[in-house]
Amino acid sequence: MESRIVSICRRYADDRTRLMDILLEVQRELRGIEPAAMELIARQLGITRVEVEGVVSFYAFFSRRTKGEIIIRVCDDIIDRHAGGGEIAKVFMEELGLAIGTTSADGRFSLEITPFLGMSDQAPSAMVNETILTRLTAQKVRLVCARLREGTEPRDLVVHTGDGNNSHPLIRAEVNNNIRLAGEVLLCPVPANAGLRSALQRRPQELLAELEESGLTGRGGAGFPTGRKWRAAADTAATRRFIICNADEGEPGTFKDRVLLTERADLMIEGMTVAAYTVGSDAGIIYLRGEYSYLRPYLESVLQ
Repeated sequence: MESRIVSICRRYADDRTRLMDILLEVQRELRGIEPAAMELIARQLGITRVEVEGVVSFYAFFSRRTKGEIIIRVCDDIIDRHAGGGEIAKVFMEELGLAIGTTSADGRFSLEITPFLGMSDQAPSAMVNETILTRLTAQKVRLVCARLREGTEPRDLVVHTGDGNNSHPLIRAEVNNNIRLAGEVLLCPVPANAGLRSALQRRPQELLAELEESGLTGRGGAGFPTGRKWRAAADTAATRRFIICNADEGEPGTFKDRVLLTERADLMIEGMTVAAYTVGSDAGIIYLRGEYSYLRPYLESVLQ
């Protein structure tokens, strides 16, 4: 174990700021992050064990004990419950012979419930490793379990892909966007890099003034004025600024960010670039929730 953890840490230059990435790889390789692993990671990165455990214990997708090769997470939010999610969980339990929160004796399967997968528009849903399954029925669950027992890889459970970029080779998800009315802002046709080209023709102070005058607010529940936020970042005395995109849903039951990540990743990244130019930043971070990890390869391709 020690050599594998040291190798993973060195892959990230023993950089403590990459702790999340390191933990993800350790979890993937060792199927858990047990106390001994935390000690090794802390020693290799020059931080305390408490710092490592703080991150491991905070995020639900990290585990302090070894999990199965295949982790099945059944969604348990209120919408999934009303759509029959409880019965879906029972079928998984019957088919796998497992109680919720347990792992099979052969280490093949772990069965869990999770509070929210971002698939409320196509419930009941479940996540098998990084593969999303939607509109589950008892019959579909039995078929999924049979195929997994036969050795089918979770990614090969997807038979029919969804609409739009959900069918992209780097996504291949059975998720659907479920767009009923596209509107004239977020999902309208936009020429590539049009916003960035326009922004670069003006000075940052001009852009800040225009933002403040527009009254544009953030997409979070607080509705904080975007212009005020960007100006505070531009005026800070810090020597370095970061643009952070919190690609997470605001409340259980929402799925707007999933659709934007799937269909408008280019505009999201372009917007981050405009923000960076405006406030004087040279780096950005996209926080992608674990439930949307199936989108990561596609998002990385858009970044390139």
